[in-house]
Amino acid sequence: MACKSMYVTCAAGFTTPRSAILTMASSLEPPSRTSPTVGYAQNAEHPKISSPRYRARKHYGPVPHDDMVDKPDLMPQGEQDHDHDLALAAELQAALLPRGCPDDCPHQHAAARNRMTNSVGGDFYDFMRLNEDQIALIIGDVAGHGVRSSLIMAQIMGFLRSSGNKLSRPAQIATELNMMLIDLGERTELILPCSMFYGVIDSPTGMAIFVNAGHPRPWLCQRSSGTIHSLSAHNLMLGIEAFEPTEICLTFVPGDRLVLYTDGLTDAMNPRGEYFGEEKLKTAVQTRCSQSPEDAADGVFKDVEDFREGRKPLDDETIVVIDRI
Repeated sequence: MACKSMYVTCAAGFTTPRSAILTMASSLEPPSRTSPTVGYAQNAEHPKISSPRYRARKHYGPVPHDDMVDKPDLMPQGEQDHDHDLALAAELQAALLPRGCPDDCPHQHAAARNRMTNSVGGDFYDFMRLNEDQIALIIGDVAGHGVRSSLIMAQIMGFLRSSGNKLSRPAQIATELNMMLIDLGERTELILPCSMFYGVIDSPTGMAIFVNAGHPRPWLCQRSSGTIHSLSAHNLMLGIEAFEPTEICLTFVPGDRLVLYTDGLTDAMNPRGEYFGEEKLKTAVQTRCSQSPEDAADGVFKDVEDFREGRKPLDDETIVVIDRI
C-alpha cells in the first residue's frame, strides 16, 4: 500500500484529494436506531469477587430484580437462575471487548469506553493485530439492544476473529459479514441490521483503508489545532440487502486523532426530551483534542452522562479514540 498525505488512492484505482474525502458526502446522515429504555449497564474493571451477580450489579449496573439480590427467598428460583445467567452473560460479553490498542503497537495509542443500556447489548469494537505492520480497527452497533443484539454481536466478533488473512481486506470482510447476517435473518425470518466501521492501518506508513457500512461517520482531528473533519463514504447497513462496499484510503499522520462512536451517544436524552446530538458530541471531542485518548474518552462519557441528568441511556454507548504518534 502506498499513499501520499494529501491524496489517497483506493483499490479501484482512483485518486482523490484528502480534503475532499474529509468533506464529501457531509450532508449524509447515518440512520438512527434508538430503542426504549430498559435498564442501565457500564463496563469497567472486574473485581475478584466470587459472586457473578455482585460483579454484574457493581460494574454493569442494575439488572432485573436488583432490589431482591440480598433477599433470595423473595425471588422465585426460576428468576434467580435467569438473573444469574444474565449476570454471567454480561461478564462474558465484557470480556470480548478490549481495553485499547495492542501494547506492542509503536505508532498508535488508543482507548475505548463502552456502556450498555441493559446488562448485555449490541455495541462492539475491537483492535486486532493482523501482522507485524497492520492493525484492524472495528466498531459496530447491532440494531436494538438486549439479549438478541448481544447474541448477534458475539457471532460477529467470532466471525471477525476467525477470518484470518481476509481481515486485511475491509470490503471483503464487510461483504461476507453482510451475507452472513442476511442468511441468518432469512433463517429466523427477521431483519438483522448492523452498522460497522472496519479499517486497516499500516503502522509504519500510517496508510489506512476503511469501509463504513451505515455507521456514524468518524471524525479525524488534528490534535495541535483542534481542527476536526468527518470521514465520508457511507455504505448501506449490513444485514439488509447485498451491496458492493466502497473502500476509502487516507494517510493517518502523526498528530492525527481518529474518533469513532456509536449513535447511543448522540441519541442520549435528558428529562426535557432534548437529544445530546452530533454538534454537542463534536464539541466535547474537539475541546479534548490535547488530552490523552483515555482522558478524552472519559471526558466525553462524563459530558453525556451529565447531560442526561440521571436519565437512563436510551441505547448502548461506545467511543474509541486512537492517536497517531
